[in-house]
Amino acid sequence: MLCLSILIATCVWADDATDREAIKHVIAAVNDHSKPLADVFTADAPENERSLLSAQEQPWSEVTSPRITTGSIRFITPRIALVESRNIQYGSVLVMQSTPMLLVMKKDGAQWRIAVACELQDRAAGA
Repeated sequence: MLCLSILIATCVWADDATDREAIKHVIAAVNDHSKPLADVFTADAPENERSLLSAQEQPWSEVTSPRITTGSIRFITPRIALVESRNIQYGSVLVMQSTPMLLVMKKDGAQWRIAVACELQDRAAGA
């Protein structure tokens, strides 16, 4: 009985690790613009949230495109995950701007996609 419970726990952990890697690949696709945003967001994701992560295609822009760094990934259900992250941009006037974000990821079939992307108020900046 003990061996069976260890085997089941290992299988659950393996899926969790696989899902974490899949989520990190989605965020990497946003960062390197290897996929259009329509492929990394769910169909019902609000357009204004997609613009938070879109590349700024301005030829004389002073700011780089957003780069998302992943913090903790917590699974709420096997198909929903919360990802604490930061949106980092570099520029000439503001050397670096880092904004905390929360991404709600949803498993759509076999693919993880971003359902919600929201910027959070940085408590350190408000102090």
